[in-house]
Amino acid sequence: MRILQLNTYDGGGGAEAVAARLHAAYRSAGNAAWFGVKRKRGTAEGVFAIPRTRGAGIWERSLLGLADRL
Repeated sequence: MRILQLNTYDGGGGAEAVAARLHAAYRSAGNAAWFGVKRKRGTAEGVFAIPRTRGAGIWERSLLGLADRL
């Protein structure tokens, strides 16, 4: 299975910790899992920061706006 998670951070308390544990569990179960975050704090495999650029396309602006609200 291929899994993509989106969150504001990859480490911290509350929702960030739950999302990070889910990501680790998905990968340890053999799934192709990626975790896109607004700001990357850790060094776990499969985690990447979503670049914030001016003039971004509609999808990128929408995802970054959603990440800000969450």
